Amino acid sequence: MSVILVKNSLNSSMTVRMDVNIHQLYKAAGEVNPVWLLGVETTATTVSGFSIRPAFADVVYSADNVDSFIADSISKIASQVDWGELEADSDPPYVSETVPKDIDGSVPIESNVYIDIKDNIPSAGIDLTNLNVKINNGTKEFDITNDCSIDGNPFSYTIKWSPKFRNYCTYNGG
Repeated sequence: MSVILVKNSLNSSMTVRMDVNIHQLYKAAGEVNPVWLLGVETTATTVSGFSIRPAFADVVYSADNVDSFIADSISKIASQVDWGELEADSDPPYVSETVPKDIDGSVPIESNVYIDIKDNIPSAGIDLTNLNVKINNGTKEFDITNDCSIDGNPFSYTIKWSPKFRNYCTYNGG
């Protein structure tokens, strides 16, 4: 058995225990070959005080997807838990750091761009569904959203832009 402790980012005072077990089940009395089930369960209750049903998966058929099954099951179970009074998410996400820094009004062309976005707890997390990343060269604005990679978690993301093309020469029209 494994124990996973789950916290709601909007209730810092409560932790819910989730147990991950492998259960041996016989389909019929006298059956020789058991079925092995992976289960995720909790003793926490819903807002109405009802028990939350455990999640089960046949170990044989889900061996390649054990991590995703456990993560999905914990998410489903946690969404049913009575988390009590939730704290307000009153502070918006913020940009904590940008690289490179603008020194004397210019940035070297060899630079990749990194933007760190954070959201402090209590928080519902950062929603990236409407994220737009734009860069301005002083004359024109370019949407580079689709050229960026994003790593992190709902409370801290790093956005990285590595330009595919870098123009090292200029033309003065003369």
